[in-house]
Amino acid sequence: MYHSAEIRWVFEGDLARPVVEWFSGGHEARAEPERVDEHLALPGCETMGIKFSEGRLEVKALTAAPVPTALAGGSGGLREGWVKWSLATDEAGAASDDDWVLVRKRRRLRKFAIDASGTFEVDPLDRDVDAGCQFELAALRVLSPSDRPPGDDPTDWLGGEPWWSVSFEAFGETAYLVDHLDRATAAVLRRPAPHGVEPGAVALLPGLAGAPDPVVKESRGAVICDRCLRPARSRRGGFREP
Repeated sequence: MYHSAEIRWVFEGDLARPVVEWFSGGHEARAEPERVDEHLALPGCETMGIKFSEGRLEVKALTAAPVPTALAGGSGGLREGWVKWSLATDEAGAASDDDWVLVRKRRRLRKFAIDASGTFEVDPLDRDVDAGCQFELAALRVLSPSDRPPGDDPTDWLGGEPWWSVSFEAFGETAYLVDHLDRATAAVLRRPAPHGVEPGAVALLPGLAGAPDPVVKESRGAVICDRCLRPARSRRGGFREP
């Protein structure tokens, strides 16, 4: 079992270069190889996610309800607790089954180690870190049935609805997860927002919004998150990452 405390924002549209530069912040962010995850669509479910990812079946369940949280730089988000279980499997998802949604992902990662002496950025591949927080920026493409030619490798498929996300995922002893999340977000979000980024496209990037409600622009697509993919409109007429 892998326990985490998380804050995640999801936005409609293509990932802009100024956002990538803001994310890196002068550090060496690791660019992960592109992958395709297969998410089980769970309409109306906000507490569990099931997906196939890189040869593993992953099940993720909510353990702490969303809490509106003020963050450094005048930004805000919904803090949540999660537990994840995974199993290696030779089975693939059901790419031809409409119950499964395919999402192409290109991730950039940074990682922070956290202990009594402070918060330190480390190599994202360092597996010796027992307590800390992963900081992730992801470019996403939600693939519709028309994007799925039978028999083709999903990584070669074209098209798809563009989204992108920013997230913090704290790990370590369960009792300290919220503290780790607070310390990592404080280390990152105090930096000023990038110039030249359309405010509507990054309404809740740190330092750009000042709004506590993580809302992205209106769309007819689906909100992408680790627990489900579903259409869901927020009270402000856009999509909200729950």
